[in-house]
Amino acid sequence: MQTRHAGFILVIFATFAVNSTARADESKERMWPACRAGDLAAVKQLLADGIDVNASTEYGATGLSYAADKGHVELVRFLLEKGANPNTQDTFYKSSPLTWATMNEHWEVIVLLVEHGAEGVEDVLAKVAAAGNTALVKRLIKTGKLDTSSLTRALITVGKEHREVIVLLQEAGAKASTAIGTIMDDRRRCRIPAMPTLSHRRPAE
Repeated sequence: MQTRHAGFILVIFATFAVNSTARADESKERMWPACRAGDLAAVKQLLADGIDVNASTEYGATGLSYAADKGHVELVRFLLEKGANPNTQDTFYKSSPLTWATMNEHWEVIVLLVEHGAEGVEDVLAKVAAAGNTALVKRLIKTGKLDTSSLTRALITVGKEHREVIVLLQEAGAKASTAIGTIMDDRRRCRIPAMPTLSHRRPAE
C-alpha cells in the first residue's frame, strides 16, 4: 500500500515538473518577440516571472541580441543592468550583440554595450569616428579601453571635415605622424605603374 502511495506521489511530482517546464519554455519563447519589438514592460514582467536574462534560443541568440539588432536603447540598457552578457555569440552567424548593433549603425546601443564590457571597441571607434559622431567618440574614449594603436587607426578613417573628432583622437593619444605614414604607404601599395611609351624618334638612316 505504501509503495503504491509513494508511486502515486512521484507521478504527481513528475506531472508538476513537466507542466512547470512547459510553462517556463512558453514564457521564454515570449522573450524573443518582446525584445525584437522593444517591449520593455513585457520583458520586465518575464524576468520578474523567473526567465533568465541570458536565456537563449536553440541557436544561442539572447534577448540582448534581438534588442541590440533593432536598436532599442532603453531595453538594451535594462538588460545590461540585469546582467545580460554583452559578449554572447549565436551559433549560426557567430555574431555578438555588438556585431548586430554595429551592422545597423545603432550608435547609442554600441556605446552602451562597450561601456558594459563588450569586446571589439577598436573597430567600433573607427566606424563612429569615420561617421563624425563627436559625442560617441568622447564616450568611447572615456571607457579607457583604447590604446594608442587603436586611436591612430581610428584617426586614419576620419575625414578632414570632422575637425573636432580629429582633435579628440589626437588629445587622447592618436599619432598623426603614424596615421599619415600609414596612408602614404597604402597609396604607394595601390599605385599603378606608368605605361611604357613608344618612341617617336625617326630611325637612323
